Amino acid sequence: MRRFLIKRFITSLIVLWGVSTLIFLLIHLVPGDPVQAMLGESALPSDIENLREKLGLNEPLFVQYKNYFFNLIKGDLGTSIVSGRKVSKEILSRFPATLELAIASILVSILISFPLGLLSALKKNSIWDISATTISTLGLAIPNFWLGPLLIILFSIKLSIFPVSGRGTLAHLVLPAITLGTALSALLTRIVKTSVAEELKEDYVKVALAKGLTKSKVLLKHVLRNALIPIITILALQIGSLLTGAIITETIFSWPGIGRLIINAINQRDYPLVQGVILFIAFIYIITNFLADIFYAIVDPRIRYETKY
Repeated sequence: MRRFLIKRFITSLIVLWGVSTLIFLLIHLVPGDPVQAMLGESALPSDIENLREKLGLNEPLFVQYKNYFFNLIKGDLGTSIVSGRKVSKEILSRFPATLELAIASILVSILISFPLGLLSALKKNSIWDISATTISTLGLAIPNFWLGPLLIILFSIKLSIFPVSGRGTLAHLVLPAITLGTALSALLTRIVKTSVAEELKEDYVKVALAKGLTKSKVLLKHVLRNALIPIITILALQIGSLLTGAIITETIFSWPGIGRLIINAINQRDYPLVQGVILFIAFIYIITNFLADIFYAIVDPRIRYETKY
């Protein structure tokens, strides 16, 4: 198990280094002067030069990369040009709101997808299966930027049940969580259905039923455990997607998370903050996939021995 975790950890570090290097190159090698873009066309040459020196952009590219890389190792993502605060502090002040929304969205998707997926797999080609497939297809087809305003019109303006925007109470969380969780639940429903249906064909299910175990016990204790691997994969990938997909939802519901932070940073041309947020989201992707690998080994111990690389 230790060897398995060490390999996964080293792989994650290599990926993180590659992503951080790519972000650095994209920011520094794209056409145009970022300092000019930050200050605007009417900026004085002296102001441009002062800001360029402050950001270290007057140094050779290799020196800039070296400083950037060693600052990353120390956890220094730079300083926001607009607020003057450390980028890491800006991100950490907004991350709890985005994490809260992501967790709530995942819970919504699980509550919808697992019952629908299980019912669809157990009642194949029945009206339940057709209904579950139809619901999941609709969930995939409805975009966040359409569903969010629709929920606001219905539940906030017409029925006055939930607040229109902001964060503070559980009621503020309901509509954004449903908006984000709907698309994920549609995808998870299909994965749960396919995985469980495949496991139900296995011989161990027939043996367990022949021994007198109830179908519900076989389903919950054996089938679901073996079907979890692809479900975990999707969830791990979608956690990162929820952070980036939350940009639209947070804007619609004025949710004070990382999504709104990066939109404001782009509008204000705060390049250090934009770069820091992108790096942070990439880091979350890598961490969630690393944790998923660990969970694979817990759910299916064969993985830690069969993996050879």
